[in-house]
Amino acid sequence: MNLKAFAKIELTYDNEKAARVILDSISPDNISDKLLKISSHISGNKVIIAVECTKSIGSFLSTLDDLLFNIQAAGRTLEKI
Repeated sequence: MNLKAFAKIELTYDNEKAARVILDSISPDNISDKLLKISSHISGNKVIIAVECTKSIGSFLSTLDDLLFNIQAAGRTLEKI
């Protein structure tokens, strides 16, 4: 069975500076290989992330979970600054 799962996450922040901090914190997660692609960019005060996975549903969900956890951690750090 061929699987292709795709998710687009759009996060809106108070300003572009905050969006840039979040983007910079997850940029190491940008991956592009045959089975998993993660790309992210900002548009104004929004961080836009695309995840495409052809491995398995479990891998797709784990990737999303890890990514969202890292975004949450970066957001908490940003709030304390």
